[in-house]
Amino acid sequence: MQNPHNTVHGGVLLCGSDLAVALADPDGPPHTTSVRISFLRPGDGNHPVTFTTRAVHRGRSLAVYEVSAGGPAGRPYTVATVIRER
Repeated sequence: MQNPHNTVHGGVLLCGSDLAVALADPDGPPHTTSVRISFLRPGDGNHPVTFTTRAVHRGRSLAVYEVSAGGPAGRPYTVATVIRER
């Protein structure tokens, strides 16, 4: 999904960050309760976006993840903190 300037819409990057957590840790807490995202640079809409997820903390009822979204140049478009709870 591109904007008129061939950039990826910020909502797509936010939703992709949340989805990346759900796919990376399917046995983790099921409900996203918070997403904080920093938009570092425009996402290039002409190339695929890669989401990289890292668990910062994973307890019994709460988990915190860091997700970065970037393109082929290896520079991040966004960095998000996603909190999921049971």
